[in-house]
Amino acid sequence: MMTGSLPTFFSKISVESICDSAHISKRTFYRYFPDKYALLNETFRYCFFSRIEIADDDLIWDIFGKVCAQVYNDINMLLTLLEEWIRDGFTMPPDEFYEYIRGAFSVYGKWVYEVATDRPRSEFTMEKYLDKEW
Repeated sequence: MMTGSLPTFFSKISVESICDSAHISKRTFYRYFPDKYALLNETFRYCFFSRIEIADDDLIWDIFGKVCAQVYNDINMLLTLLEEWIRDGFTMPPDEFYEYIRGAFSVYGKWVYEVATDRPRSEFTMEKYLDKEW
């Protein structure tokens, strides 16, 4: 996943395309991961969160500050994500962009907290946010 470049949004990527890119079978994939989100979780944990020291008594804002510092230190990761987003075709009007970014921060903040504290992944997704289901 770290070296394979899949030219689309993560929600549109199939397990089959991940397997093709990694030259593995679906059976091998599912032996290690129940779904593509588990792979993403482990990839971020390995590449990103493993570099952040989190104390047992850290509050969400402490964790958020450490995550922000890590993003700043690994700015190339953020720039790569932004480049892929722009390459995919950015056509949102300003008010829709605002709502999307607001939702993305809500979903991402919850996801960061869950991953950083080893909590199970909740059903709070971007799709549910955009469909006003949460």
